[in-house]
Amino acid sequence: MKKFENFVHNILKSKVKKTLVIVLTAVAFFASLMMFPTKLVLAKMLPGKSDNTYSIYVDTPTASSIEETKKVTSCITNILTKEKYVKNMSIFYGQGIPLDYAGLVKGASMKRTE
Repeated sequence: MKKFENFVHNILKSKVKKTLVIVLTAVAFFASLMMFPTKLVLAKMLPGKSDNTYSIYVDTPTASSIEETKKVTSCITNILTKEKYVKNMSIFYGQGIPLDYAGLVKGASMKRTE
């Protein structure tokens, strides 16, 4: 730790070294920003869009228990499992589905439910 403190103090004592550190930091920062337009790094801000998925929201009364919600969703899943085009299902009890592309675009996480 003492070596690091001496290293920092040596930089802070010299005006040339302080300026060099600031310039090198600025160059590194702007070089990192240039990675996006030069395609050195691909930026992907949103998850991929899945055209072959859909969501079903089940709103039960406010005082409903998780067990009651499971009964309602089991009726729905029993119907959906008979469909030949339905390959996979995920069920999220007591909370919404994880935010996907459509939710981000439509701002679903910002909406309030009453």
